[in-house]
This record gives sequence, structure tokens and C-alpha cells, in this order.
Amino acid sequence: MKITRRRFLDIILNLVWLFFGVILLKVSGKVLNQNQKKSKKVIKNDLANGVHFRDELIIYKDEDLTRIFKSRCTHLGCRIRQSGDGNLVCPCHGSRFNYYGKVLNGPASSPLEQVKFEFDKMKNELIIYDG
Repeated sequence: MKITRRRFLDIILNLVWLFFGVILLKVSGKVLNQNQKKSKKVIKNDLANGVHFRDELIIYKDEDLTRIFKSRCTHLGCRIRQSGDGNLVCPCHGSRFNYYGKVLNGPASSPLEQVKFEFDKMKNELIIYDG
């Protein structure tokens, strides 16, 4: 069987498309797997109103409002572990944030990073997603 030049080029082009298709599927599969592997932390939703520091998180609760932030200052990444005068205070350079994560005093210029979470009302738990 004789293969024409045009048929040979069609076969090569199809193999190239197949190669890129396989790579695209592998890459998109990795992205999907990474999104599925987001870690989560579960804590009881029995926190009193106010500010709570848990591991790398700041949890602010006031009646029906709950906000969760990463506890790293947006200036240089120091860990915020204290609140005073109704503010969150960075111990390294004195940046101050309100309980909504907004910068009140620098040197930080960006708000605290909020963390996604949801309530499990059946179990009375906070499910906190990292990442």
C-alpha cells in the first residue's frame, strides 16, 4: 500500500494533536486533583462572641457574624496573636487591623486574608477550608 505525501502529513498532524490532547488531559487532571485535595479543619461552633486564635487562624464571632482570617500579617508575615482596643495587632511592626480584616494602621497596606468556611448546622461545626 502506497502512502501519499498528503496522507503522511495528515497522520503526523493527527499524532501531534493526540499528543497535545493527552498532555492537556493530564494537566487538567492534576488541577482537578489539587482542588479536591484542599485540606479542611473542623472545629466546634461553640465559640463565645469575640476574637479567638486557633493555630494559624483568627476567628471573629459576633452574634450571627463569623469571619475567619489567616493569622499572618500582610506586611511581612508575622503571626498575629493578640487583640487590643478592638483591633488585631501585629507584634512585629505594629500594624493594626479591625475585626473585618481592614488595615487601620500600617505598615501593612493589604487587608488580612479571609479564609473560606461553612457551617454544618447538624453537627454544630465550622468547616474551614485551607487554600
